[in-house]
Amino acid sequence: MVSDVAAPVRWTRHVGGWLAIGSSPGALVLGTQLADGGGPLPLVWLLPAVALMAVLLVLHGRLGLRPPIGTGQTFTQLSRGYLSPAARTAVGVLIAAGMVGWVGFGIGIGGESLARVLDLPRPLCAAAVGAVVGALALSDVRSWNRVAVATTVLTLVASPLLLLGVDRLRSPVTVAAGPGGEAVVLLAAFVGYVAVFMLRSPDFTAGLEHRGGLLACVAALVLPALGLVLIGVALRLSGTDGGDASLAAVAAMRPGGVPVGDLLVAVAVLAPAIAAAYSGGLALQTFTGAPARVAVAVITGLGLVLGLLAFHRILVDWLSLLAGIAPPIAVPFWVESARRRRGRPPRLIPVVVWLPPALVGGGLMAGGVPAAPLLALALAVVVAGVWGLAGRTARPGVVGHGEDVTR
Repeated sequence: MVSDVAAPVRWTRHVGGWLAIGSSPGALVLGTQLADGGGPLPLVWLLPAVALMAVLLVLHGRLGLRPPIGTGQTFTQLSRGYLSPAARTAVGVLIAAGMVGWVGFGIGIGGESLARVLDLPRPLCAAAVGAVVGALALSDVRSWNRVAVATTVLTLVASPLLLLGVDRLRSPVTVAAGPGGEAVVLLAAFVGYVAVFMLRSPDFTAGLEHRGGLLACVAALVLPALGLVLIGVALRLSGTDGGDASLAAVAAMRPGGVPVGDLLVAVAVLAPAIAAAYSGGLALQTFTGAPARVAVAVITGLGLVLGLLAFHRILVDWLSLLAGIAPPIAVPFWVESARRRRGRPPRLIPVVVWLPPALVGGGLMAGGVPAAPLLALALAVVVAGVWGLAGRTARPGVVGHGEDVTR
């Protein structure tokens, strides 16, 4: 419906959500983990991996642009025209639960780092971080946009300080091609890093009128993330992370005795947690109908409970499953959106198109398969492609090809 189309907005209104993911300390950790594979990252594989990450963000983010490019709606709103009520509820529950986890993770790890810096009780600091996250998530988007810009700048300034005191700094990249297996690992790593945000990216593009605004938002995520990944690789190769490729290891870094790592983590987790609370609130509305502010408050409150109870230490493995589940949910939206732009009758996406690939992706992630996000994406492209091709010759409303939503 026309009333559901977001009013025109500038890209600067949404850029905070993109900066939040691009400057997340998770990018540093991704770099340290990639360096475990055997040294500097081959440029011949790194550049395509970064390009693939950007393409995925563009493909799904464009759905939020105003017509005729997209729908002009958030992911929760546009899913009404793409998924059945039961499927919308299932996806909404999945996203809401995941966002509660990410809010809890940010509050927990941020409170832990802040407690070490200030020498205060961890629960008190976690509560303080949670209060800031909640207040900003419930405020006007322009307020936490400014916070996201500020934390991104601080993160990008503070991260290189972790390299101070390194006796022999090694280059994080190499022109050598390396083994073919590195291509798969790199591609999968970058797909996995943005998979969850990609699925909810229309929340942060709704109302944009031009592709240029979308490209600016994508660049606001990709460029900082790439910089932090390279810093993470350099840290790992220099041996300054204590041999542990984890966020805890980054937080523990104290070049010159200054708790740069803890300060970095405490600052950098704020914007991602706020963005997660915002998207989680939109997802919660899908199956509860709760007012926006109430939904955001519920997501933030549940995340705060997890953070206070220090559940963030056991959340990482569970949250990583979403990296395998998200791409198979997103891909059919691209196929159906392309059909509709060509003037074909709109259809609902059948469960069989997205659920089996999502289960396979989640299973591969649970099994510790490094290429899981890439394999899940490839499977989703094949399944959705077959469904899309079948729809070219099928009559609208034929069972098995998606319900015709025009009637």
